[in-house]
Amino acid sequence: MAVVYPESENDILELIDFSRKNKCKIHVISTGKNWGYGSAQGTTLGQIIVDLSKMKQITELNESLGSVCIQPGVTQDDLSRYLQKYDSRLQADVTGAGPATSIMGNTLERGYGHSDYADRFANIISLRVILPNGKIIETGYGAYKGARAKYTFRNGVGPALDGLFSQSNFGIVTVMTIRLQPKPECFCLMVGVCKNENDFIPMVVAFRELQLNGTITGFVQIANLKRAVGKTNINIEGAWGMSVSISGPKALVKARKKIIKLAFSAAKINCRLLFLDDLKIRIVDWFSRNIFSVKSFENLAYLIDLKKGIPSNEPLKILLDQESADSNLNPKDFKVRFRWICATSPANPTDVELMYNIAKSQFDKHGFEFRITLSFVNPRTVLMIASLNYDSSEKAVKSADDLYVQCRGELLKNGFFPYRSGSGMFDELAGTCDPNTGSLLKAIKTIVDPDHILSPGKYNI
Repeated sequence: MAVVYPESENDILELIDFSRKNKCKIHVISTGKNWGYGSAQGTTLGQIIVDLSKMKQITELNESLGSVCIQPGVTQDDLSRYLQKYDSRLQADVTGAGPATSIMGNTLERGYGHSDYADRFANIISLRVILPNGKIIETGYGAYKGARAKYTFRNGVGPALDGLFSQSNFGIVTVMTIRLQPKPECFCLMVGVCKNENDFIPMVVAFRELQLNGTITGFVQIANLKRAVGKTNINIEGAWGMSVSISGPKALVKARKKIIKLAFSAAKINCRLLFLDDLKIRIVDWFSRNIFSVKSFENLAYLIDLKKGIPSNEPLKILLDQESADSNLNPKDFKVRFRWICATSPANPTDVELMYNIAKSQFDKHGFEFRITLSFVNPRTVLMIASLNYDSSEKAVKSADDLYVQCRGELLKNGFFPYRSGSGMFDELAGTCDPNTGSLLKAIKTIVDPDHILSPGKYNI
């Protein structure tokens, strides 16, 4: 096995030519920080790992139309600092994975961030892709010479190809054009703490309706407190914490707050709500720094940053139960191991409750602490992510493996499929895909990668 660091498309083309001639297998990563889903591992042993972290160009920033072009090595911190440097009116969506993680890598795995633009894949405009057969293509209007809407209109004309290059092994994306969100006139973070374990049921219904009617457009996340604060010393009583940005024009934010309060009251949700706008944030921040430390606010500060497009290592620290954590760390340096168990459910209380109970029963059965988030990836779908933390002892690894297999098996048996997977985890999906769809994917793979050099077996393709 080897690791190579291309710095240009020509380097990648030379590597593809070498791999085809010498029958080598390659696996591409952006920065390799795919936490909880296999990190920088290949799909099989003996592959050349192609690390694109040196391809870090940021170009075509369009202030008026809200878009930018990035390469695979551009991290969340890179883009955030770039926008700050040029005093941009725009902000990027960020995840909780840390400043040093790739935007493109997460987007192509269809990850989710924390802003109104949280559905990252939905906010792609165009891709430039090197196919494993050595050809280069562009999606959307990039395929049409002279198209003025190349950086604004995703679909172009004809078949939309960009979906082929997410969660697949059909090509190597070298440039991605993404939408950026204009900074809102009024920033407002809504947070809440619910007392009872079953409070998530009425919350699911309330948030579903508030998103369907357009009151809430931001990313809604509900987390049990074990997941939200980790093993910190914060004295918070309750079972669930939740957060969402309801930012926008001042008049709209005011109206949204009123509608949300009425909806929670009507649903009889036992939840303490707090609305933090820019003025309140500045006042509490000044008080906390100069008069008396407000610990609970200090632990909200990183969440405010995430909603504003500023990446933070704080979520990784909470996840790993460490005093400090840095996304530049190698996973071998983490104090604990962890992996994700994720599943998707319709936003109906009976479905979400069943998904929750399946996962919780398996964690309880195997003796692991149950840490979970429930997120609205769209108004109709709830995504569950359970965090499986364990130490490096042989016994703990065996127990964690058993829990993972049994929990995933029960979820799949009941129709709760994952929204993404990772190296070493694709076997869980084997045999679940319709044979006709599988045949089509195999045919496409043979056309674009006749020598089968790129990540064979990724997502069972």
